[in-house]
Amino acid sequence: MSKLDHVLIVDDDPEIRQLLAEYLRDAGYQTSTACDGKEMRRRLEMNVIDLI
Repeated sequence: MSKLDHVLIVDDDPEIRQLLAEYLRDAGYQTSTACDGKEMRRRLEMNVIDLI
């Protein structure tokens, strides 16, 4: 994986999503978040995601 990879974080807990997103951004990754499967599918349609 290169540092430009896009990670989609899916969790129903907003604090966990935020914590993981901040950690991964600090490590050089691009992040998106979703709170459930429906939102995850929307994000997948809108973005090129390398890891969920």
